[in-house]
Amino acid sequence: ITTEGMSQTEIARAIYQWTKSHIGYTAHSDKEDWEKAAVQGFTQGSGDCYIYFATSKALLEQAGIENIDVEKIEKPGRSRHYWSLINCGGGWYHFDTTPRKGGGEFFLLTDAELEAYSSRHDNSHEFDHTLYPATPEE
Repeated sequence: ITTEGMSQTEIARAIYQWTKSHIGYTAHSDKEDWEKAAVQGFTQGSGDCYIYFATSKALLEQAGIENIDVEKIEKPGRSRHYWSLINCGGGWYHFDTTPRKGGGEFFLLTDAELEAYSSRHDNSHEFDHTLYPATPEE
């Protein structure tokens, strides 16, 4: 999905697009081991947000792109959610390949951009900012 000479950002975009186009959403997965979840993404082509996260993480790791696992703040009665922060050389940005009912693209979003979406969509990406590096302002 990549070619020689691509920048880290171009590689990350290829990973984002491949993951979104090769995995179908289903509502459940085992969330204990990201590597097993990635195998499910590659071999079965279906899963929930954890499968999308894990599959893209495996590709990011293989490409040598720095990434940090992000988990939505867990609260009773609320679904869990997983995505990544990635650094392609210009700072950390949010990277979430899971399709959303509310639409949107989640490729290299700042904290402010992700928070704006999250606040309009039932706190879909509420996370503890103290656990992660801040994104650039723009």
